[in-house]
Order: sequence, then structure tokens, then C-alpha cells
Amino acid sequence: MNLQITVHDGVSEKLTQAVSDLRSGELMKNLGDAAAAVATRAFREESLRPSPWAPRKPPTGDWPLLRHTLLLERSIRVTECDANHAVIGSDRLYAAFQQFGTRKGLPARPFMPFDSAGNPTPAVVERLEMRAEVYLKKLADGFNR
Repeated sequence: MNLQITVHDGVSEKLTQAVSDLRSGELMKNLGDAAAAVATRAFREESLRPSPWAPRKPPTGDWPLLRHTLLLERSIRVTECDANHAVIGSDRLYAAFQQFGTRKGLPARPFMPFDSAGNPTPAVVERLEMRAEVYLKKLADGFNR
């Protein structure tokens, strides 16, 4: 014996749409974009960096560190995303060398908003919480119409 219950009301339709949006990864894409924005801003705002950058070794120029061509800064984006996670990264081959340094003496100048243990920085946590709150409020507001 099977029993099927079908409810035809505005709430069920809106709930189905909300679940669909969450399953599509819309929230995670939004959060990934927020994390990428913090990483991009870290090139200009020292307070957003996971740790201070080593000073430049003279005589290599007078432009701000890692901002000569802006290629690295402009390359940070969501590289992978689904309903459960988002990954931010760069297609610049030297991004990891700048983030982690090298054994040959290039100092680490981390710009991704995570510490050396992989934990998010307070700045990115705050931004992600704000984005999630706005997103969920938008979903909830859809039920009030």
C-alpha cells in the first residue's frame, strides 16, 4: 500500500526552489566569491593577510609587493564549486610559490585567507558569515511573499 500526499500551496513551491538552489551550489559559489574577494583585497590591505609579508630585497623596484603586473591579484577566483564546497585558487603557476615560499629562499607572502594550518582567517570568517546570513535571509524573504 502506498500513500501519496501532494500539497499545492506557495510555501511548498518556494521550499522546493530553495532546496534546488542550495543543491545547485549557489550558496557555496557565493561564499567562494567572498573568500576570493578577501584574497584579492589582501594584496592592497595588509590587515587581510594571514601573516606579514617579508620586505622586498633591493634593488628590485619601487612598486608595491606582488603588484607589478597585477596578474596574480586578478587571477584569484572560484575554481571548483558544488553544493558542499567551493575552492578558490589561481591559474598562475607561481601562486603557490608566493603563498608558501620556496626552499631556495623566496619568502612566503601569503594572500589566500588561510593560515599555514589551513584555518580561515578572522577576516574571511566574518565575510563568509555575512554572506551566508544575507543569502539565507533572501531565501527566507521569498517565503514571506
